[in-house]
Amino acid sequence: MNFRSVVDDSRIFEFINDICDKHNKWIFKFELAQEIISCMRNQLANLFLNCLKIRKKVSANQNNDLLYEISPHAFKIYIERNENWHVFVFLQVLEDYLRSLNELRNDVEYAVSFGKYEVILDPAKIFEWSYNKNFEIIKILNTANNIINESFESVLILKAYDINKAIYFAKKIFQIYKQILLWIISVQEIELLDEFRSYQKLLARSIFPALEEFEKIVDSMRKIVLTSMENETDEVITYTIKFELQSKEEIDFEFDRLTKLFS
Repeated sequence: MNFRSVVDDSRIFEFINDICDKHNKWIFKFELAQEIISCMRNQLANLFLNCLKIRKKVSANQNNDLLYEISPHAFKIYIERNENWHVFVFLQVLEDYLRSLNELRNDVEYAVSFGKYEVILDPAKIFEWSYNKNFEIIKILNTANNIINESFESVLILKAYDINKAIYFAKKIFQIYKQILLWIISVQEIELLDEFRSYQKLLARSIFPALEEFEKIVDSMRKIVLTSMENETDEVITYTIKFELQSKEEIDFEFDRLTKLFS
């Protein structure tokens, strides 16, 4: 039968055919309104049953407040509980947190800053500023090395899974990443004597290799886990990472040159 004369736009039939043919959906044909009601009752009953199952899984976690902070994708992994789900929840939460800093990462890349304008023209104070900045970033990197390797051991190796601990580790890694970005901006935005400009750029760029490694953490961890699953091995998964400042020789050379120049 041809119903094109009774619809506003005949493309509706193309849309219906597309749904039926390509999307592998269950299609129900109705002739009576009661049939629609009956079908909807069955679907709503199944939906409600699924909700009860989800509620049971969430309630099993005594401290479930943190579950409301994670993304729908991470929550879906938590509910489905497939193989190594505890690992993939951690990785998804971490990925979501890191992605939230994309704008700040672009600010670093393009040296965009809206912070307080600060100028240091006294060489002695610039050297003091340099010492402080070096101490800050070394402390941040040491914390990063400790927390990332500890999180991998706790969540991936030992599999002593606790979603609250996983979210805690993800938050800490996120905070460290943010601190690195803010540190770079704080180095880039300050105004120094012209003689110190080269040193300033070297100092800011010295953390970039570590920053790039930091941004590969999720993919690296996920690859290790997936490879282990594919090989069906019971071997202990190992993963270690160590962040360090780069271009140290160049920085030291430039620093020594400036020290001699202003001594």
